Amino acid sequence: MKNKLNYLLVRFLTRSFRIAIGIAILILVFYSAANAREIATSSISFGSLSTAEILSCIFFSILAYLFFFLAWPVAFGKGTINLAKVKSKGKEIKKQVLGFMKMWMRG
Repeated sequence: MKNKLNYLLVRFLTRSFRIAIGIAILILVFYSAANAREIATSSISFGSLSTAEILSCIFFSILAYLFFFLAWPVAFGKGTINLAKVKSKGKEIKKQVLGFMKMWMRG
């Protein structure tokens, strides 16, 4: 009985922690998306937007996407989190984002 109670407690705490992490990351997603929308709609035309405003809009949009991409497996995954897998996925995402930025800068 004691072992089962310990197992249920660990399971409850693990799930609660995952849900809390998911909620925190989703709040960051909404904040980043709101910043991107606010920057994008702050001016009447793109001609009056500065390059910094456009780049920050792109940055906050990518940040919102990445946070959402990270929130789903953390909050709703059943297995343990493999840090090596997360690190390799982060390197892959970094490579793609930097490739996009290089292509965009070259025109």
